[in-house]
Amino acid sequence: MAASFYIKAIAEGSVLTAVIGSNIVVGFWMEFSGQKQMQSLKSLGTKTISVVRDGEAKIMETIYVVPGDLVELKVGDCVPADVRLIEAFNLETKEMNMTGESEPVHKDARAVCAEATEACSRRNIAFHSTTVEKGRARGIVFATGKNTEVGKYILDKTGRPFVPGWRGSIVRFLSRAWDLMLKFFGFRAETPLHVKLSILSLALFVVAVVFMMAVVAVNHGSTDKEVLIYAISTGISMIPIALLVVLSITMAKGAHAMKKQNVIVRSLRSIESLGGVTGILSLSSSNLQNTPTRLIL
Repeated sequence: MAASFYIKAIAEGSVLTAVIGSNIVVGFWMEFSGQKQMQSLKSLGTKTISVVRDGEAKIMETIYVVPGDLVELKVGDCVPADVRLIEAFNLETKEMNMTGESEPVHKDARAVCAEATEACSRRNIAFHSTTVEKGRARGIVFATGKNTEVGKYILDKTGRPFVPGWRGSIVRFLSRAWDLMLKFFGFRAETPLHVKLSILSLALFVVAVVFMMAVVAVNHGSTDKEVLIYAISTGISMIPIALLVVLSITMAKGAHAMKKQNVIVRSLRSIESLGGVTGILSLSSSNLQNTPTRLIL
């Protein structure tokens, strides 16, 4: 497109601009609509907790809890941080997210634990992301985010060891740059089809450039307008420009069809993933026998 406008081939450049623009508009509009609907649903399901801060009791979102806050826990609450209990009345929490144990764990504010006691054995602490199954309690927040016991289990996705000092900074910078480059070219995409299309696009782009250079070389390096238009046309003929447009429109139509069935599509990539599903396993509540189950689609 840039080469077409450079040689003042307005018609060719305009067509390419329209094709690229339609692809961007269709994808952006569908994903933007899905994001707005998801944000509306999130606002309805925002988690709140009762907090005493500066001597004043208030209800606030769990994400705004900080160390030093006095929180009040009741049945159904999700513990917003690691809380040192000061009062507990028949309190039981479900720690399946942290330990995998399905049975509720009894908590006791009067319990005294040694420093070497494992986290799962500390009965005087309510841990982040656990839920209150029974009773009520009050406690002081002493750890949030990555400093909680659950947060400590979150590992670096890159899996690279931490190197201190200026060498470590250089290594982290190069690693970050490499990751960004792979993401830019689409090699770190979320779906297999996206990765395959990225590889195909890059390969065809290289082939197109080679053919354009060949055309110029055959004409003894001439940069006349006719030669450049022929070279651009040769390069464009190597690239299936309509492929991305067809894919975007197809996924957009799929998202529109699902929307009629009251299904919210947050991202067009989910349509591709759903299209690869060949079977869905469904478990009825009568067969679960109160066994905790999580169904991920």
